[in-house]
Amino acid sequence: MKQAPDEPAAWKELAHSGRVAFLGDDPHAAQVHGIAPGCIQPLALLARLDWDRAYKTPYEVACIESAGALAAKGHKAARSAFVEGASELEIHHAYLEAVGCVDKDLPYETIVCLDEKGAILHYTGKRAQKHGKVLLIDAGAKVNGYGSDITRTWTTAKADAPFMELVNGLDRVQQELCALVSPGKPYLELHHAAHLKIADLLHGAGLIQKGGAEAVELGLTHPFFPHGLGHFLGIQVHDVGGRQKSPDGGLLAPPPQYPYLRTTRAIEIDQVFTIEPGIYFIEMLLRPHRAGKTKEHFDWAKIDRLMPCGGIRIEDDVVVTRDGHRNLTRPHVG
Repeated sequence: MKQAPDEPAAWKELAHSGRVAFLGDDPHAAQVHGIAPGCIQPLALLARLDWDRAYKTPYEVACIESAGALAAKGHKAARSAFVEGASELEIHHAYLEAVGCVDKDLPYETIVCLDEKGAILHYTGKRAQKHGKVLLIDAGAKVNGYGSDITRTWTTAKADAPFMELVNGLDRVQQELCALVSPGKPYLELHHAAHLKIADLLHGAGLIQKGGAEAVELGLTHPFFPHGLGHFLGIQVHDVGGRQKSPDGGLLAPPPQYPYLRTTRAIEIDQVFTIEPGIYFIEMLLRPHRAGKTKEHFDWAKIDRLMPCGGIRIEDDVVVTRDGHRNLTRPHVG
């Protein structure tokens, strides 16, 4: 982008007036056209735009929901391929064919994990394994630039029965968490509720000896659920502004006990975000508890039995309404 030799004087005057701002990937182009330095990527304007992007118009919500309906075709095809014994790569290809796109058209690289690899939160490895007992697939689609973000965990009849019970239990927990979405509630409160519910689920399964608030205070849920409950969704899969303090900018950092939480703002009408609780068997995170002061609170024999199953994640996209929420995923994916 070069300065035109006959650039009108009126444009030069406007560029230097402070009433023109440049947002983009090439700040040098703005300099060439004489835009004032303070108006190139101005932080105050960026903060305001990032804040407002959290609120989606009906058109944007329709795009995200359409992207979810498209992704649902891929998830159903992926599940069928998995049940038939396909490899992770073949499952990925079945997903692409059903969605009708190639990799570059997806909003993010698919996560397709069989068995123990489900414990790798963002597994994108060789994908050679086949005939799995557990499939964790995290994959979306795009419509008019807007993405969906959906995760499901499926099992075959050969999967370990206690693990299948955990999958069903986490699916119930995920829907209970979606039902808690309402305007005015801090997203942090939703995330804390996820830990409480996961604590009760793990306790009921006999994996930990404490449940509810006591388990969370002891840190027993953190090795099983190490990530945040969700994030804003839109043009970017991890959309901007989740930790923003106000329209003027600033950071509303997550509390020390939940450092990976991506969303710290209050829940408000027209926001779109994900709800994605998980339970994983990650040796690196469990190891400190095996020899630490909390070791007696875990049933290590049961945990070791489930280690080869990898992990579970259930993720839906929701839009906040005046009365609560509308799930953009469940009507299309079971």
